[in-house]
Amino acid sequence: MIYSLTDKLNFDENPKIKIKDKTLEVKADAETVLSLMDVIQNSDNEMQATLEAANLLFSEKDGKIIKSLKLGFKDYVTLITTAINLAIGEDPDEEENSKGEE
Repeated sequence: MIYSLTDKLNFDENPKIKIKDKTLEVKADAETVLSLMDVIQNSDNEMQATLEAANLLFSEKDGKIIKSLKLGFKDYVTLITTAINLAIGEDPDEEENSKGEE
């Protein structure tokens, strides 16, 4: 018996986040996500983990774009949280919708 996994795999490009007129690509490959999970689970410092997550999830070019946006702290955390959710395959819109149904 041969089990075909092809139909269950997502070969699409990385997810993207749009802020104003800037589009940022979120790295969602297995190696990045596994490294991300390690950072999140093994960090004693939430701020440091957030910065490490950003460095894993975004290219150097996109990191410069993020800096140019001059986001406030809360907005920066929202960006990184959204990127993490996209990288691990969760839809941030579904999460918001489920919160509204409670």
